Amino acid sequence: MTAALLALLLLTMKLFPDVPVVRAIHDVLVVKPVAWLDALERRHMIFALVFIGIALGGFEMIAVLGSTDVAALLAWDISLYLDTVIAVWTMATIGKVRGAAAYLRGRIAGALGRRPSARTRKRRARVAATRKPANDSDADGGLAWAA
Repeated sequence: MTAALLALLLLTMKLFPDVPVVRAIHDVLVVKPVAWLDALERRHMIFALVFIGIALGGFEMIAVLGSTDVAALLAWDISLYLDTVIAVWTMATIGKVRGAAAYLRGRIAGALGRRPSARTRKRRARVAATRKPANDSDADGGLAWAA
């Protein structure tokens, strides 16, 4: 019965879009929910998914925790953790993709015979380090302290 009423409502909205009542129904059933969903952020959607999962599959957990409020706090805690994991995973993936793109640009430039865009470092001659003798060396025969 409910499905038939919804189908009739949908058919009315499709066939007579200019009727004021249909425009009001469209505003209530389509425009406002879409605006509300547009205002949601990623963390709200993750929380909703976690809370729905706890509500559907965790009746025993809600009974153990004592109330739905505690289950909502647990869902909020889990959703914050998942949001952080998703953000860190995304940043790591972006870093790896940038590194792979730079590597591929260098390989393609090398294959085409062009010089890579990054400047290569000039080689410098190594200067041999001259080491001073340590203050406890035996360069003087070991008798300097006795004098």
